[in-house]
Amino acid sequence: MMALCAMAVSLADAQTHAVEPSLSIDVIKAFFAQMPDSVVPHMTKNNRLDMMDFMDAKMKAEVTNKLGGKSEMTDMSASYMRITISKSCDMQIRSLHSAAGDTLMAVAITIGATDSELFVYDLQWNRIGDDMMPELLGPTMTQQGYMGCISLNAHDTTAMVTLSNPFILPDEKGGAPSMPQPFMVRWDAQSLNFVKP
Repeated sequence: MMALCAMAVSLADAQTHAVEPSLSIDVIKAFFAQMPDSVVPHMTKNNRLDMMDFMDAKMKAEVTNKLGGKSEMTDMSASYMRITISKSCDMQIRSLHSAAGDTLMAVAITIGATDSELFVYDLQWNRIGDDMMPELLGPTMTQQGYMGCISLNAHDTTAMVTLSNPFILPDEKGGAPSMPQPFMVRWDAQSLNFVKP
């Protein structure tokens, strides 16, 4: 009986501190390579392949994109990628899992370091649900003109949301306007959504 109790406690503890299943880096690389042009029109498939080759060779992963500007991959692991698409546009990809064990990918694209879109896709680039940012901000914040910039965590399935609002003026002394504190969200494999802890 004691052994069964110990086993149950051990199993519960393992579920509470479940480790995300590990993926081969080939999964995220194949996902990025097959990205539809409509997601990021700036880059060709050859641009994306070149970036990954440069990262594998431990070289600066910078390419000339379709608009004649520079795009650079700055991070690449089996679970996370970060790409500076242009001076004003940034892209992050993070691997996730559903409760059923399916591999999914979160793709965040941020314009001007203040306004993000966050979508989740399956490995064939089929979109699962709508842009998650309005739901994360909530209707009140959205109606008041707040925008959210999301930073996906390279090491786990949490993310940080930072708020801004172009309609809020600086204070009386000309200082930066007061903004709500950044907040953390985490991936919920059951609801297939990022939620506040």
